[in-house]
Amino acid sequence: MSQKISFSQSMTLGFNLFGKTLGWQILFMILFFIILIIASLISGLVSFGMPFVSQVILGIVLAPLVFGFALLYNDKHTTGQVDFGVSFSGFKKTGPLFLIYLIQQILSGVVFLGLGYLLLSESTMTTFSEFMDQANDPTFFQNSELMSAYSEELINQLQNDVTGLGILGILSIVVSILFMFPSYYVVFKNESVGGALSRGVKLGLNNLPIIFITLLVVMIIGIVVMLIPILNILFAILMFVPFIMSFVYAMFRSAEPNDNDAPTEGMEEILDMD
Repeated sequence: MSQKISFSQSMTLGFNLFGKTLGWQILFMILFFIILIIASLISGLVSFGMPFVSQVILGIVLAPLVFGFALLYNDKHTTGQVDFGVSFSGFKKTGPLFLIYLIQQILSGVVFLGLGYLLLSESTMTTFSEFMDQANDPTFFQNSELMSAYSEELINQLQNDVTGLGILGILSIVVSILFMFPSYYVVFKNESVGGALSRGVKLGLNNLPIIFITLLVVMIIGIVVMLIPILNILFAILMFVPFIMSFVYAMFRSAEPNDNDAPTEGMEEILDMD
């Protein structure tokens, strides 16, 4: 029997967990940025100018680090408490999490490049290729004139390929949704990489419409919040990613509940930080 994701359960649990762990998530987000900066510097030093090596090093760090959000939510959801150290326990599964990350990146690259050449014009792909070649040079982003020139040219080319770009964007979103849950099966269900990919992709495929609608609603809410002058910068930098991740975790638990989950508070208690 295929697991079904409930929109109402996902929204209620997502808001609940986000509100109840907000302080911890902001702290984790700050540490996330610090670790990411350090990892980027190290990967740049040891990659010997090879972008692939740099991406592999970053992936080894990012795959388990990003999952820290879900681990914090899971700790709150299953025990009713938060142990901040749990957010880094994903590094115990670095190997499987990195393999899933690598497979997703390769497949996304195949979809984008392979279908890109079919759906987009040759001039657009040539401009994109030139832009990526320049982006691999660390000095590129320090040269504002050169970066602006390439960016403007790429945008002009993409404006002439709106239909192809739209199709490519939809397919990229589908790939992202299909790979949204395998990591959860690795960590929370102790599945092998193969088993996690099978169950995770199946869960995403069977619930594509509801996942898309849920994420769309969440994104709209996030954008509306960012329109509030006092909250826009703070929310965009420190809270937007945890906000999205809370609903991804909630969707997973909607389909794969735990028997020992802690009681969920009512909506009136969601933003009670005590």
